[in-house]
Amino acid sequence: MTPVFSGSVGAGGSGNLGPLVKGADSGVAFDSRGHVCGYVNNCTGAGWNALGGGSIGAVISTGVGEVSSGISNTCGVYAGANQITGNSDGVSLGRFLYGPSYGTGAGAIKCETRYYCLGN
Repeated sequence: MTPVFSGSVGAGGSGNLGPLVKGADSGVAFDSRGHVCGYVNNCTGAGWNALGGGSIGAVISTGVGEVSSGISNTCGVYAGANQITGNSDGVSLGRFLYGPSYGTGAGAIKCETRYYCLGN
């Protein structure tokens, strides 16, 4: 079976207050089978962080797994504004935020991504 590669391009941001982290982004997701979907991603996490911080900018992700309408819940790790998450359906090899940021940290994160697709 041929693996299905996926990715997304969007915009968003993240912030932390002490150990708690919250992030969100939205944009367009796609896969190597030609599916194209809109998405909204929300993440919550906790870890070892600067007292306060935040970032905003363009978000780019790469991964393995088909995109289709519905909800995908993933868990993983974060470092700064970047993440690696996964679930039984696939793995996000990296979600990277490019833009200005303040503070840093690392820890565990849980994300919910809602996909809105036409035709699948």
